[in-house]
Amino acid sequence: MLKIIACDDDVAFLDRLHRMLDRWSTETGTAVDVALVTRGEDLLARHAASRADIILLDMIMPLVNGMDTARELRQADTAVRLVFLTSSPEFALESYEVRAFDYLLKPVSYERLAQLLDELSSMRPAATDELVIKTSFGYHALRLSDIEYAEARNKHVVFHLRDGRDIEALESFRSVEDRLAQNATFFKCHRSYQVNLRNIDHFDRTDIVMRSGACIPLSRSSKQGFQDAYFAVRFEGGALMPATVEMVLWAIHHATTLLFGVFASAALCGVEINRRHALELLGVGVVTGAAFSIANVVGGELFARQAYPLVVHLPLIVYLCARYRLSPLLAALGITSAYLSCQFSNWMGIAAFAATDSQIAYYLARIATTLGVFAVLLHWAGDIGPRLAIKNPTELGILLILPLVYYVFDYATNVYTTLFHSGSVVTVEFLAFTLCAFYLMFLAVYLREYEEKETAERERWMLETRDSAAIKELEAWRQSGRELSILRHDMRHFLRGLATLIEEGHTDEALKRIDELCEAGDRTAVRRFCANETVNIALSSFNSDINRNGITANLRAAVPETIHVGDADLFSVLSNALENAITAASAAPQGKRFVDLDLRLEDGQLLLLVSNTFDRAPRMVDGMPVTQHAGHGFGTKSIKLAVERMNGNCQFRINGDRFELRAVM
Repeated sequence: MLKIIACDDDVAFLDRLHRMLDRWSTETGTAVDVALVTRGEDLLARHAASRADIILLDMIMPLVNGMDTARELRQADTAVRLVFLTSSPEFALESYEVRAFDYLLKPVSYERLAQLLDELSSMRPAATDELVIKTSFGYHALRLSDIEYAEARNKHVVFHLRDGRDIEALESFRSVEDRLAQNATFFKCHRSYQVNLRNIDHFDRTDIVMRSGACIPLSRSSKQGFQDAYFAVRFEGGALMPATVEMVLWAIHHATTLLFGVFASAALCGVEINRRHALELLGVGVVTGAAFSIANVVGGELFARQAYPLVVHLPLIVYLCARYRLSPLLAALGITSAYLSCQFSNWMGIAAFAATDSQIAYYLARIATTLGVFAVLLHWAGDIGPRLAIKNPTELGILLILPLVYYVFDYATNVYTTLFHSGSVVTVEFLAFTLCAFYLMFLAVYLREYEEKETAERERWMLETRDSAAIKELEAWRQSGRELSILRHDMRHFLRGLATLIEEGHTDEALKRIDELCEAGDRTAVRRFCANETVNIALSSFNSDINRNGITANLRAAVPETIHVGDADLFSVLSNALENAITAASAAPQGKRFVDLDLRLEDGQLLLLVSNTFDRAPRMVDGMPVTQHAGHGFGTKSIKLAVERMNGNCQFRINGDRFELRAVM
């Protein structure tokens, strides 16, 4: 039986809604238990007495409105399907705050209601992929693929799901650990954590970062076992379980917004975004993101939003002042300006949602706008930052007025209170959008005299880069042409020499010279292993070394022409990996010199496996091979560095009589 509670202060509307629910029940053959209430207090009491499957809640009601009721409901129940009833689509975005499933626009049509009920009634997890746990509301079935990680907390276990929900099980961590250990995709990486290996984004020596952005500690004793389990799942266990499009876009949106704020703030303060500074700022983003996540876990989503200035903005001001010796006024100006710039993304997301009624469109619009604004802002920041850094306190104070006023206005009317939505949302948001536009236009005019210079410098750099690449490619072709020209010029003399050898009975020598000619021709050509030219060049460049050392090589590649990683980093990884493998295999006895390479694109990531034989096994320290020869060992370091630049992970290990490199990029 499907239990539904409908709450609306309009009794006549509730009566019509009840008749439509009965009609749907009759047409679908689904048993429905419908409870009708007119106040939020009655809804909460009814749900506490008998838990509903679906709640239909009017957004605007007297005394306690729908949003306040929903917030209180979510504190007690994070799983119930919540659907808002509203007369205006302007209020629909508020539903994201309490993780509403959907909203129905009044007057509600039967077709729209029936479609929604059909979808909700069918959303039950498959029994083969379930973990049944005991909660304070009774027993709850979790889909294993939806679990990111399990955390021991206060003698109970909290399951963190991919959709952002946290569900507490009234069970011991040991009992849950034993049940999850039966599934190879779960691994206990710490005494208090068990992670789903298929929901990991990346990891380092001390931490595991999940796809949601959550950072999980990795104990030293579990490090090797974790790496083996992770790479086994990736290379031997098949592809990752697909996430929903909405969840992926939600994660990308929040990650891009956080990093935009950190990097844009620093750039506007005059910080040069070089590699070292970028890594440091990325670390700041991770730390502040973790602090925000903790606030979310401790006090809920609303509390986390209210605490955002204290856990993100204030630490960022302190960091910028301490690390780069900036004045507090300049740091505050950079942060509030970056915050104001986020309104472009907010407005475009609202516009996309209003036009399409689609969450996917909302997130795509916000992500695209955030990246676009960041690119433009970073283009200007090279001149904005240094100019702002030399301003006196009075001038900085004047420039700070507009972004600071909006910052205070937004938090006072939208986060700490609901005044922001007391009138027309479109009107209020348009005001914010106009303020943002005028402020950024002011900055553009202010730095107008520098834009031409920056554009010319960027074009010069691009031309130099292109010229360099073209010169290298041309030289390679010229070298191949020279070798072929020499062969063509000497071909007449070569053939006469062959004829003489054959006439004199020296057929073996003649055949040897023919083989040498063929080998020389092969050296001038690039073999085609796959559609990607960088991969083909990297693999082909080692053909002569392989043949010269008597190595049996099996090189396989399945990579499309265009991929997500840079050519330079990919070439560095492949060339260093093959060079190391050929060097090690060449030292092995004759007949035991083998090199295998397998490179393929799977689930949007490059998977690389290189294995080779050796004469003497290298010594491993902290997962890295250590050489005794001075000037050696840079190949593996270069591989690790290049993989990390591609936000990937790699593993070096000895597997029987083989040395293996496994990388996920």
